[in-house]
Amino acid sequence: MKDKVYHLVACAVISFAIASVVANTCALVFPSCMAGFLGGIACGAGKEYGDSKAKGNSWSWSDMLYDVIGAAIGCLGGLVALLI
Repeated sequence: MKDKVYHLVACAVISFAIASVVANTCALVFPSCMAGFLGGIACGAGKEYGDSKAKGNSWSWSDMLYDVIGAAIGCLGGLVALLI
């Protein structure tokens, strides 16, 4: 379970950072949220791909679920930062 929390938090932070940067450069809500969300998911997918290629490790769909949840939380945080 500890690993799942790391996935959620890492993707939330990455997603929030991307959404905040995009929000401050283009000030459009939807592109900012989508950039953060997709960026967070891409980082999680990249990590899982690396795991799948490592000896003795494999792809984990449950880790990806927590990556997606974290990315959603982070991009919504970026939306709140844009609105403030």
